[in-house]
Order: sequence, then structure tokens, then C-alpha cells
Amino acid sequence: MRRHLYQLIGIAAFLVIIGGTAAAQTYTLNFDDQNEAAYPWFNIRIVADSNAASGNFVCLCDSLQEYGMGFGINAAKDFPNQNINCKFNFLFKADTNTQADIVVSIDDTIRNRYWTAYPLVNYVNDTDEWSQVQLDLNFPASYTQGSEIKVYIWNKGKEFMKFDDAQLEIKADAFPSYQPVIGFDADSLINLDYYPQVSDFIPIVEYINADGDTLTNPSVIETQFSASLFFLNPNEWENFESGKKLQIMAETRFKEDMKLLRLAYALPLPEGKITVYRRNQHIDSTNLQSAYYLDREGFSIKSDTFSLYTYHNTNISSLQLDVENRIACFNIDYWRDHPLIHYPLMSDTSDVFEDISYREIHKGETISSEITLYYNIAMDDLPRLMPVWDGYQSAFIFTEHADWTDLRTHRA
Repeated sequence: MRRHLYQLIGIAAFLVIIGGTAAAQTYTLNFDDQNEAAYPWFNIRIVADSNAASGNFVCLCDSLQEYGMGFGINAAKDFPNQNINCKFNFLFKADTNTQADIVVSIDDTIRNRYWTAYPLVNYVNDTDEWSQVQLDLNFPASYTQGSEIKVYIWNKGKEFMKFDDAQLEIKADAFPSYQPVIGFDADSLINLDYYPQVSDFIPIVEYINADGDTLTNPSVIETQFSASLFFLNPNEWENFESGKKLQIMAETRFKEDMKLLRLAYALPLPEGKITVYRRNQHIDSTNLQSAYYLDREGFSIKSDTFSLYTYHNTNISSLQLDVENRIACFNIDYWRDHPLIHYPLMSDTSDVFEDISYREIHKGETISSEITLYYNIAMDDLPRLMPVWDGYQSAFIFTEHADWTDLRTHRA
């Protein structure tokens, strides 16, 4: 009996990878044509075999070869700043107790960023027939930037194995935005010769009502905006093109009780070159993702006559940027920003939990927020704020976990 014919392998990351948008590149290898064994394949040793699954040739791995058939992808060159999906299928014959592994690794020019091994024995038939492996591998862009992906057979037991009919399909996957669909007229885009107005902001409210229904309805809030405009040079306040700082304060009152999932204000963005300021000093100015979650980082838009910056808004929950539709979403409160799982006290450890990441809102409650935008600031780039010197790789955080215990045990 086949132990596992198919196994889905996913690499965990901040993002959940969803359906692809680009045409897939497909490579097939049945080993009958020596010219097939080129990029992206490696460790290909072709020998004649009358018992091949198809044709008359197979790929051999024996006691002289510690590493068997595999493929490599230069993600930095071929898929810059993109999620990658690989479907890798092949047939093989090996001992039913094989010690070989399928290795998945991601390496940049300095170090290994990811490494894992999946036992080949999980795919072995109990008969003498050819066994099949079907892998579906998802690689997030946060892991693959500037890196090379390799998937190969590690023959650590120096065993005799044969492979046939390999097929690889590679494609770029889209980034999920987790932003609601926002409709607006093209006329609502900000005039390139003027700064944004509070009327340009589109309210978004996602919540769970008293009946347990998840709704999107901005009519359950009332928002009072106030704005302050500061001129960087007070002597140029009459100069239409002078640099300005626009500080927008919002006081949002709720008309009913709810479990708040998202309170946000979306801002349609003008045309111009977008530069994205990410965490850890990273800046994206080319090969932009379709969407970004920026925490409290920021972005800029520049044209020949216009520039708009926003960065490090501390009085919001987070900032999301939809590059494809040119919309900035300023999350005032967003349940994904503060995930919280509650395990109620029970007599056993049945792993029952409640997701209480949402915010409990009572009728009449208000939330205050503040958004700052800079217009026509004369600078090539923004100075960056770093929590630790040289970035996150120099920071170490130690935590202690005492699962399923009370406070006295934790203190002990």
C-alpha cells in the first residue's frame, strides 16, 4: 500500500500564498534526451534501463553519489520580489526502508535561510512498482529575496535508487492584500497640484454584530475630522508649491455594540513613482509587489511636479498599500495587528481555543487617530528609524513558555 502518494509542503511565513497570476514555466525530464538535463536540473546521471517507467533511460543514484536528482532556481534573478510556487513530480524506485530525504533549502550569498528534509520513505510503494512523488512547494518572497532555491535528493545511506519522468512547473504567485475592495470614481483621485483633503479618505468598517454576522458597513460610525496644515517655511505660505505637513485627526464614534475587526480610512493615490519603505531599512523602488503590509512604515509618491510622503504614523494600528489599485489603507484598529488566542480553563488539554483578536466596542465609544502626510518635501529619500543597531539580525529576544500551567508553576 502506498504510504503517501501526495503531500503538500508549505513553507510558513507571514503571508499565506494564494493563486498565481503569471504563466508557469514547465520543465520535463524523461532522461531519453540528454539535452533535457540542463537548467534548472542538476546531479543528473543518465543510464540505459530496459525497465524504465517510460522510454529506455533513467536517472541513477548509487553508493558513489550522496546527492541525487534535483533542481535549482535563482529567485533573485528570475523571480525578484515575488512569491514562488513549484510543483515537482517524479517517479522513483528505492528500498522500502530507504533513508534518503527530499531536501528543500534556500540560500543567499552569506548563509542558509531555510532548510528542511522530507523522508522519501513516505512515498515508497510496498510493491516493486514505481513510486510517485508530487510536491507542491510555496516559497514566500520574504525568504527568497536575493536567494537561490534548491530541491534535491539526499542519499545519506548511499543506496541504489532510480528516477524517471520528472516534471517541474514554476510560477510567480500573487500577494494577498487583505484589503477590502474599495470602489471610487477616477475623479476622486488626488489632484497632482494639491495636497489631500479629509474628504478624500474613504471609511472602512468591518465588524461582527450582535447576531454574529460579519458585516462591512461604514454607516455604523460617525467621524469628525480636523486638519492642521504646517508650512515648512512660514515665509512661503503663499507659495502653492512649498513644502507642507498635513496632520489629520479623526474622532470616530460607534453607533452600536460590535466586535470590531477593522476600522480604517482608505486614501486613493495619485499617479507617480511609488517608493516603499519597509522594515529593517529595506526599500522597494522597482519590481514592486502588488500589495504591502507595512506595519507603521511608509511610502512616497513622486512626479515631476509633486511629491507625497507618509512614514511612521504612530497613532494608527498599521498601514497597507495596494500598489496595483493605488490605494493606501490606514488601519486605525485591525484585528490582525493584535492576534490573541484564549484557551479557556478546562479539565483537559483538548486544545480548544477562542480567537479574541477583535476589539469589543460599545455604543457611543470613540476611537481617536492621527495621520500625517508630507507634501512637496525637498529630499531624495526619507531618514529611517531603526529599533536596534544594524537591524533585526542584531536583536535577540528570549521568551519563556509554560503551556497548560498556572502562574505558580510558571514562576517556578
